[in-house]
Amino acid sequence: MGRHYSGRPGAKGPTDADVLPTPERRNHGPVERLERPIGDNSGRPARPYRAIDTLAVMERRGSITAAMRQAGENFRARFMTAQLDRVVTELSDVAARRIEAGEWPWSFFCYPEDRPRPVFPSSFFLLAPGDGSLGLAVRCPACQRTSVNLVSHEHVDLPFHNDPKVGVVEHVFNDDVAGALEEFRAELYSASFDTRRLAL
Repeated sequence: MGRHYSGRPGAKGPTDADVLPTPERRNHGPVERLERPIGDNSGRPARPYRAIDTLAVMERRGSITAAMRQAGENFRARFMTAQLDRVVTELSDVAARRIEAGEWPWSFFCYPEDRPRPVFPSSFFLLAPGDGSLGLAVRCPACQRTSVNLVSHEHVDLPFHNDPKVGVVEHVFNDDVAGALEEFRAELYSASFDTRRLAL
């Protein structure tokens, strides 16, 4: 363990060699001593340890350039001082107006009910990539049955972007999750999707 400085007048402070990162600190990621001395709380030169951030690690590995690292540092500084409250309020108001007008951020086609339904992403229970599209297994919040749709990435990623047509697996899946996943994989690659309109 490093020595502690008592703070008494005339007492010698710890040297750089005396103050080492604790084992607990080292367990939270790499640390290194600063290359150049900086002033400590009393103005004396010191070379403390600091955590190595992700951007520094990426630059050292050659994953990013120095310019890319600087852009990341600039973004971090701007983000930390950004005023996002106004934007959050504005986006919330826009979303509320759209929902009140009958638009829903996400939707899917419920095969057992033979109709489109509004849904939250928490009902998505499996996403599987296809040829430029996604297989989407959804547990219907109304009937609690699983339907599988073939949709665009935007349909899943962007609120209020609902594909005008989606592929629908014409199959009622059982409640066994493992079995349903296997059925989903088989149906997804069988190209037996039927196209349905999502007119909410």
